[in-house]
Amino acid sequence: MYFLLFRLRLNGYAGFTANVLKRHWQVVLLVTLLLPAGIPLPVLLRGLAFPVTAVFAPGHGLLWHLGYMALIQAIVLAWAMLQRKALSGGDFMRYAASLPISVALRRCVDLSLLFLVDGLLLVPVTFALALALSTLRPFTGVFEIVVLSDLGILLLVTQLAALEKNVAALPGILLADGLLGTALTLHGGLTTGILLALAPACVLSFTLAGQTSRWPWLSATRAPRPQTDLMHSANWVSPALRIQSKAIFVDHSGATVLRMGAALTLAVMTILLIRVFQFDGRSLPTAIVAMALTAMILSGFHRTLRSIHAPMQAFLSALPLGRHYWAIRDTLFIAGLGMLPLGVLLSPLLTHGMMPLPTLIFLILAYQALLSLLRLPLVWGGRHAVLFSVLLAGTWSSAAMAAIL
Repeated sequence: MYFLLFRLRLNGYAGFTANVLKRHWQVVLLVTLLLPAGIPLPVLLRGLAFPVTAVFAPGHGLLWHLGYMALIQAIVLAWAMLQRKALSGGDFMRYAASLPISVALRRCVDLSLLFLVDGLLLVPVTFALALALSTLRPFTGVFEIVVLSDLGILLLVTQLAALEKNVAALPGILLADGLLGTALTLHGGLTTGILLALAPACVLSFTLAGQTSRWPWLSATRAPRPQTDLMHSANWVSPALRIQSKAIFVDHSGATVLRMGAALTLAVMTILLIRVFQFDGRSLPTAIVAMALTAMILSGFHRTLRSIHAPMQAFLSALPLGRHYWAIRDTLFIAGLGMLPLGVLLSPLLTHGMMPLPTLIFLILAYQALLSLLRLPLVWGGRHAVLFSVLLAGTWSSAAMAAIL
């Protein structure tokens, strides 16, 4: 029964993913072209393993380890929530909800599917394990292998609990984070071994004991329940803003976290690079390129909001609304979202006197214009949307540098 259920779930996921890749093949091609070539294999392996091996970096305290593990968990959760519809199983899972399938069997299938879905994210863990095995020492190598195993279990169970909406698993996840962070801080002794043994036991016991619905994966396809939160009860929020907020922050929360996280990470990395440049003449062109990349990252919200409005088009056409009602409001909504990473990116340049106030205002207006213009290729560009977006962002960067420098 396990193999049959797993095969059907895997077929459904593969079909959904193939359709997504077919629609966005330009992104796959662009990422492939940007991959570095000619790098020696040992350097490549260590580079891929760095996000995980950084956990073992010496000289850090408990708070640093807890914060870094929380960052890794946030990335893994965003990856899973982004693929929530593909993981739901579609029509087959709606039919399977009426079958007498045990919770244990379902969770085994869920974990197996998540393990395959996390294939790209497990590449750093795999290379980190390979490095630990290749440099196996009396204690350090075994310690790293056990920590990586515990971390892999913790990440998989965290994803499962989030997709099941299993609130009872949250204390176990937090406790396991604390135990694993303490073990990494101590880095030796009998206490460390005990903590490493207790961490997976805690997260598994709390998760397995949690009460979940029979087929929680169907929450992605079930009819929504009545909402009683502030957004739906506050009369001061306009209906358009409610629809936009629910689409971005509720229905597509995983994609939103991933996009905003990528934009903020790009802004922070750009600031670090500008500090390396010591705020010289290279700083402003670097910031302009980062602004263009940030606008490209956030421009995906245009397609998300348009896909939300499409099913309502027949109903909206009967209302006394303008032809560009949603286009204008969606553009303003995304412009507001784009101000957060822009503020993080430009604040150091402003505090160090890198640009006068008129230049700052010009850059903000130009950035908002680019973010608005990127709606055109994403909505109307079809299969060549990514190519048109890259050309538009590149042209904008060149024009902005020519106007300012």
